[in-house]
Amino acid sequence: MSNTLETDARRTDPPAEQGPAALKKIANMLPELERLARESGYGRLLTTIAYVRAAVERGLREEDQQQQSCPEGGDNRDRRLMAWAQRHHVLGTSPYFVQGSMIHMGIDWMKPEAESLLREWSKPRLSREQIQTAGFRALKGLATHFDPGKHGDDFQRWAEPLVQAAMLHCLEVEQLAIPDKPTLEELLRLRRPDADPPPPPPPPGSGTEPPPPPERSLSPEEEEEQRRRRRFCRWAKDAEGIAVEQDQFDQAVQDLAGKYHSLAGGVVDSLNIPSDFRGGKKAVRHEAQRLLPGIVRTFEPPPVGTIHFHQHVRGILARKLGEFLRNGKG
Repeated sequence: MSNTLETDARRTDPPAEQGPAALKKIANMLPELERLARESGYGRLLTTIAYVRAAVERGLREEDQQQQSCPEGGDNRDRRLMAWAQRHHVLGTSPYFVQGSMIHMGIDWMKPEAESLLREWSKPRLSREQIQTAGFRALKGLATHFDPGKHGDDFQRWAEPLVQAAMLHCLEVEQLAIPDKPTLEELLRLRRPDADPPPPPPPPGSGTEPPPPPERSLSPEEEEEQRRRRRFCRWAKDAEGIAVEQDQFDQAVQDLAGKYHSLAGGVVDSLNIPSDFRGGKKAVRHEAQRLLPGIVRTFEPPPVGTIHFHQHVRGILARKLGEFLRNGKG
């Protein structure tokens, strides 16, 4: 990823310095503190950081519970977002972290869209890096303002035309015209007349919640996956001490990924990273942390699985990071 895009990606801390915003900012700093503690040899600091992480997560959960107890107000959007995230298996223990997951997932479809626009544009004056930065800023703003009760249940369907419009606008005016933190109104003004219309608002008197989708019977494959997830949660609770119930698969994955944050760092330390690799070791560490939750999700616990959890994570992570290095990304 380009340097400008990486710089923008680091500018996702909330502006407020109190309450839940402060807790979120502290949580965002912990991975870097853990890295410094490991590299400096101060092992005892890692224990202290783990206590801080637990306290921050507890505080965020308490804030979420307080918000859910309020029947009215802006926190209804956060409640809808968390319910949406659970339906769509988007990781995140709070609305802030869900939005971060949405941004990272959106990059996968934003970057090919930027490439397609550049190929179709006659003699573009902006670089690939600038167009991707415009798309990233639009994506970040849309994730921050997405409300399933107003914008529909498909984030990509709602956001993709607006991200495309933002990049097209920059190509037309020949400058990076999307601010670092765009408002929803700024992005909506760029919408193209031929873009897909937004989903209609709910009818009056029906409330702001979208109607639940009709229930359908599960396929044999889906039923087996549900059984695997319940086994995973039981294993996480009994073998790893993760406080989850059998239906809290996503939470179990998130907690395990946090618990074994240092495992990913150890895999990175064992790699032979070329000195001229773009982004250096920091880029590889970032990729390892991005990959970790997805690898944890695929673990097959006993009695079906035969590979130890650590072996499972190390093996897949080392292979994927090797591909990352060979592809020369950073």
